[in-house]
Amino acid sequence: MVGARGAVRAVPAGRRRGGAARARDVRPVARGPARHGGRAPRRDLALAVALRAAVHPLVAWGVGTALGLPAPALLAVVAMAALPTAQNVLVYAMRYRHGEALARDAGLVSTVLCVPVLLVVAATLG
Repeated sequence: MVGARGAVRAVPAGRRRGGAARARDVRPVARGPARHGGRAPRRDLALAVALRAAVHPLVAWGVGTALGLPAPALLAVVAMAALPTAQNVLVYAMRYRHGEALARDAGLVSTVLCVPVLLVVAATLG
């Protein structure tokens, strides 16, 4: 929009083309991963979740034991390794439009599985 002296003013998104622009501008963000429908291939999902829920904590335990960490530090290292897949994986997948379904499903399944894995880690090392 041009002001009285010819300077260009910024117009908020909700005021462009009436009030309908705001709803249309927010809709893709609100739907998020749901617009990237489909399912992740089961084999890829199983591999990603198994690596995240089992292999990663075991590798952390092995490295921590090899370094001679005391029990509380070893518990902390293995517990951190047992946490679920970070959401930045989904953000990168959506940004580069590759593997959105796998990133979404791996984040969900690893989040559900992290509770029993953390309970086993705490019972074993705690």
